[in-house]
Amino acid sequence: MFARITTWTFEPTPDQVEAFIRRGRNEVMPAARQFAGSQGFLWLVDRDHGRGLTLTLWATAEAEQASAQAANQFRAGTSESTGVTMTGAERYEVAAVDLDASLEPHVLEPNPLRS
Repeated sequence: MFARITTWTFEPTPDQVEAFIRRGRNEVMPAARQFAGSQGFLWLVDRDHGRGLTLTLWATAEAEQASAQAANQFRAGTSESTGVTMTGAERYEVAAVDLDASLEPHVLEPNPLRS
């Protein structure tokens, strides 16, 4: 298994944070699921400090590499449509995974307490 990790920075304003989250939830994650070998996606945000991290999981190195061009396009589109800045992208081999077996895929809705 392989992972691609991308880091982001942005103004920690509610509008920019929500734009970044919407982009992941509504556009990038559904598109990434369509790639052969895609095994998971996390879209993380630090609202208070204006940072984000995306992590994609791939069954093989070949699957991760095959998605690289599309990933570049997704990152450029995210920066263009939301104003966030990509600060890095790296590839790792996943050495170990321990997830709760009851964990089911889902997309979190906006937190009404944050509005």
